[in-house]
Amino acid sequence: MNRKKGEWLDFAILVRANDTADAYVKELTRLGIPNQFVSLKGLYFKEIILDCLAYLRLLDNYHESSALFRVLNMPAFKVSHLDIITINKFARLKVWSLFEALKNISAIANISETGRTNIDKLLELLDKHSKLVADSEPSKIFLRFAYDSGLVASYDFDRDQEIFSYLNQFYQKIKKFEDTLPASRLSDFMQLMDLELEAGEVGALRLDFSDNDTVKIMTVHAAKGLEFKYVFLANIVDKKFPTISRSEKISIPDNLVKEKIASSKDAHIEEERRLFYVAITRAKEELFITGAKDYGGAREKKPSPFIAEMGLDVFEVGADENFSKKLELIRDLERLDQKEPEKPEKLVLPDKFSFSQLAAFSTCPLQYKFAFVLKIPAPSDKASLIFGRVLHNVLHDFLEPLEIASAPQDSLFSKPKAELNEKKLLALYEDKWQADGYGSKEEREKYYQKGKTILKTFWHNLSAEELPEILFLEKNFTFKIGDGIIKGAIDRVDRLPDGTLEIIDYKTGNPKETLQYADKRQLILYKIFLEEFLKDKSK
Repeated sequence: MNRKKGEWLDFAILVRANDTADAYVKELTRLGIPNQFVSLKGLYFKEIILDCLAYLRLLDNYHESSALFRVLNMPAFKVSHLDIITINKFARLKVWSLFEALKNISAIANISETGRTNIDKLLELLDKHSKLVADSEPSKIFLRFAYDSGLVASYDFDRDQEIFSYLNQFYQKIKKFEDTLPASRLSDFMQLMDLELEAGEVGALRLDFSDNDTVKIMTVHAAKGLEFKYVFLANIVDKKFPTISRSEKISIPDNLVKEKIASSKDAHIEEERRLFYVAITRAKEELFITGAKDYGGAREKKPSPFIAEMGLDVFEVGADENFSKKLELIRDLERLDQKEPEKPEKLVLPDKFSFSQLAAFSTCPLQYKFAFVLKIPAPSDKASLIFGRVLHNVLHDFLEPLEIASAPQDSLFSKPKAELNEKKLLALYEDKWQADGYGSKEEREKYYQKGKTILKTFWHNLSAEELPEILFLEKNFTFKIGDGIIKGAIDRVDRLPDGTLEIIDYKTGNPKETLQYADKRQLILYKIFLEEFLKDKSK
């Protein structure tokens, strides 16, 4: 389309809701038609201002990860989603903030070269601008950020007047704050912004660019008081305009209202009708009312009842039979290269069962299916699993000299009591402690101290009596019961002075005063295995 300069501003596309405007913005942009989306949202909700606020928040607090995530998505510091996912996984593993992970980016593998370059740029600017925070006005820091980051240079003044207007209004906001509060610093300004946002402020917004030679795309609400030569009303179908009535979140009892009021449904339709009147009266010369049958739902959309109320006829475009067949042909052609849907994988039961599998099935067969047949991941207490494995490894290595199966032949009858002490036990704990995988630094420290307490108590109880004669440590086993094969591992089996065996199963959770049958089932399973295993060994 070729038009003379000054004519694009004659056109406006009006929509009922903000979320439907994006499609028109993208299509006009694709066609090379200058356009501008005019929103009622305030200055603080403009993308460019949200980016600036995020960067300033970082200078106030490096570890505000939500702000840092937004900054990493800015064009000036763009880091791909794949890189951010990799960095986040590493940060969670090390219990670091996102900023700490960026500071140690060299330790993280599989980060793209572009990602590393932009992260280095961001860290350099944060370090540079942080030195200004203590002694400089917020406006000066904002200017340095806009210049040093390349934020201003990345936009064209003629093409992006809207963005420059937003930046200028935000800069004026900062200057006005400084005039009101001399000697203020960045933390003071950010505190004001937080208070305003918490109070629901959206930021006063001037439309300095309203006369730009662009097609205006806006909601009907935003068009109040404005007029255009040519107006297109989009999506004028039932359930979109008028919209579906929504009940009030907090309703007022009828007997508390003195005036006679219409039902909420009637009141909603009346309000929608008034809004529709506003929309159709924005056109000075020509009005185009458009809608479609298909918006992706299961049913076709019907024209808005407001069209019939205006006494207008509905004209269908492209509804002839040939057009319909063409669409079907295109759809079938597109399907030619599509792969046949894969046949569902045949589900097979495991050939061996652990106690946890048996317990899951006895509790809920569906739970067993999800976890062990379909193998659907489920949330778990990862920290307790890591901690439990650490203590198991520590106790295994500490007690290994007492295990008959691993002891040297000359030490079978002389237990090496001098080699076992609390210092050695805690040294093993320090060596095997795993710092990764906890939810927070506080949780990690809590588990670390808990482990030391448990091990000290363990040594106190162990050293108070004769050292045990350990038959097995971490004994893996499989044995058959009926048609099934049971697998598992016993933490420890001691031979008592009277020749009987004691099965010990380590638990790192809260101790129980008494054991119920459900608590003993695992030990009973171990007992069955030992009876069968030792009987076979004695033959």
